[in-house]
Amino acid sequence: MRQRTLKNSSSLACKQIHIAENHGESYLKKCRPYADNYLAFKQAAARGLVTIPAFVEPPAL
Repeated sequence: MRQRTLKNSSSLACKQIHIAENHGESYLKKCRPYADNYLAFKQAAARGLVTIPAFVEPPAL
């Protein structure tokens, strides 16, 4: 019942902002390991420890 009374209230807006902020932080925490791995791979490629594969374009249909 309370959700119906909060339709256009400022407390609902604050609640939605809080949810959006938490979602943004959790998304960044999940992206962090991928970014760290990318940087490590990029540094290894610069030192010549790994080679970046060259991809061939697929044939036209």
